[in-house]
Amino acid sequence: MKSSYTICYTSIANTIKQHEIENIFEKTYKHNRDFEIKGILLYSNETNRFFQVLEGEKQKVVELYEEKILKDFRHYEIVEVFHRSTSKPIFGKYSTSFNIIKTYDDLNKIREYLNKYKYSKPNSEEVLRLLEPFYIFYS
Repeated sequence: MKSSYTICYTSIANTIKQHEIENIFEKTYKHNRDFEIKGILLYSNETNRFFQVLEGEKQKVVELYEEKILKDFRHYEIVEVFHRSTSKPIFGKYSTSFNIIKTYDDLNKIREYLNKYKYSKPNSEEVLRLLEPFYIFYS
């Protein structure tokens, strides 16, 4: 059985235009779908901040994080929230693919899901708490 691994981080974007954000979203979605990595990605124009949760096979998730995300010049001040194995992935039952959060409705669906599973999935409560500031900017 493949081990499940979760990495959650937040970072600040360098000066970036909206079309570049859309490009990041598109490439992230395709890559993570192709490599069977689940999770979410958010960006706030107001705070210029990314928030991402990656889940999947440890080797794939760690390699993506260390070889691409940490070396990406488009963001800085990357703060790891957690970087660990898990027996119950947060987004294992959410959908069949990686999720890009672009609207308040998208964010609200994630909130409802996390509230439903916050006591049965490790890290769910922490992610739910970390998403709260995004509600201000997505509403």
